[in-house]
Amino acid sequence: MSLMTVRRFAAKAIRSRLEREAAMQLPGLLRSLGAMFTRPARVREYNFEPPHLALFDSARMTAPCDQESPRRGLRVVPRGTAIAPFVRRRSEHLSFSPAEMPALAIDAGNQATVSIMGTDADKYEVRFCAQAGAANEGDARRSLEEITLERTSQWLKVRVPQYSRERPAQARLDVQAARHRAVRVNGSYSYTELFGIDAVVRLSTTHARMKLIEVAGDVHATAHVGIIDFAGDRGRIELHADGEIGEINLKFTNTLFDGTLDAEAEVAIRVLLPPACESSFEAVVERPDLFVCRADIAPRLRRQDRRGAVAFSYGHDDPLLRLISHGAMVIDTADHLTSPRLQ
Repeated sequence: MSLMTVRRFAAKAIRSRLEREAAMQLPGLLRSLGAMFTRPARVREYNFEPPHLALFDSARMTAPCDQESPRRGLRVVPRGTAIAPFVRRRSEHLSFSPAEMPALAIDAGNQATVSIMGTDADKYEVRFCAQAGAANEGDARRSLEEITLERTSQWLKVRVPQYSRERPAQARLDVQAARHRAVRVNGSYSYTELFGIDAVVRLSTTHARMKLIEVAGDVHATAHVGIIDFAGDRGRIELHADGEIGEINLKFTNTLFDGTLDAEAEVAIRVLLPPACESSFEAVVERPDLFVCRADIAPRLRRQDRRGAVAFSYGHDDPLLRLISHGAMVIDTADHLTSPRLQ
């Protein structure tokens, strides 16, 4: 085998490995976009699988600025399998009080990630990370300058250039916020995650994933052509996921939900109940074959046929949980996920 042939094989192997690593590093937003193009809206076997426990992990995603410092040469930017020879990053820090911004409000543009963590401190700590790649250092720096964070008295605004495979760019906004202060996030193609907020919450994003862990209070969250992952045990929660990949994954962390939860999804709702469930609920699907319950409560469910729909209910009180799926509805318990019947 010639030296030139060996080099070609080596280059191909390196590129393949880098592309696999890039795919593994994709933020939830981009995983959702991939799902949109690979999974059609009609009911598939996948829709009847239980939700993965990893969806409800409380660990925050790693920011680009916390990754290995870029060096000259071949580098991977986490956006599909795009590879940029030059990658530049910038980090900014802000700190301000609720008197300066009474309610946290974020306007996130294309390709942004927003992560908010509730704390007991009555202030906001903000870290902004921007990353841009290009074929040469000059273009990478110019792209980086186009990634901006603007603060007004009412909003934090994140702007990222339109995606280009030759000049990939991304931004991440990490916020430590007072847990009892209101939060509003408007996103577009932007992954959003919230942890430990107990306040008025209004979230909206498109073509992306949304993650809410131990978020309570008065919560309204909408993912247009997107996915919502929720884990908690209280609050007045309303969740909506529509479009081609409209899915909602729910994990209830206590035997009795303190409050009410309403969820409606276009493609699927997947539920993990605690081992002992005391929360009354109603689950509505369009056909009985779209409903699967593998939890121990299955024998105690009651079925009611309605015009154009079928309702399955549990408990004798008014339902605390109201679930409507226009596709699949799956109910499991976390302790049964390793059961042979689910393998």
